[in-house]
Amino acid sequence: MSVVGAVAYAAIPDPSGKINGCYTAAASLLGPAKGSLRVVDAGERCRSGETALAWSQVGPQGPAGATGATGAPGATGLTGPAGPTGPAGAAGAPGQPGPAGARGPAGADGSPLWAVVRDGYDGTAPTVTIDSGSHAVNAEFVEDYSLVTFDRDIHACAVQVTPRTLHATVAASPFTGDAHKVQVHIYENDVAVNRAYSLSVSC
Repeated sequence: MSVVGAVAYAAIPDPSGKINGCYTAAASLLGPAKGSLRVVDAGERCRSGETALAWSQVGPQGPAGATGATGAPGATGLTGPAGPTGPAGAAGAPGQPGPAGARGPAGADGSPLWAVVRDGYDGTAPTVTIDSGSHAVNAEFVEDYSLVTFDRDIHACAVQVTPRTLHATVAASPFTGDAHKVQVHIYENDVAVNRAYSLSVSC
């Protein structure tokens, strides 16, 4: 009955989870039988003829269980704030100059294009010839206008003609049939005539 009473009133287990007890190691004439066990509070001393005994209420840790199935992915977290701007990197070493390129072809002569055209008559028809000029290579009279040929493409150039006689009007433009030629019309009283003129071409 003394053991039962001790079990009923003892603080079991103690705050650390350990159960404390006293068991009778040797029987006495008036005491409990050998091997009797009673549970006591922590810190309580065993009686004469008893031996202290303590054990844990929790058993030893068992082996690790098998790995469980992978759980579903969690929701994507919110984007965190941008971090501070890092310091500027060091300047790279200057590159080496590349090799010199090949020499390009020579450009065209930049001198102005011009001609002084002289009129004449060969006994059967009017004629025109180049009296002087730059890059002008030929002049010819065709029907009621003249053509002056240059040694380069002048179809995109501006043309200016000055007649060398009074009371004459002129009209000049790049010739549509040949990009090297200028077509010149000279009129007196609205009639086409053969007259000398100065011609300049600006490109």
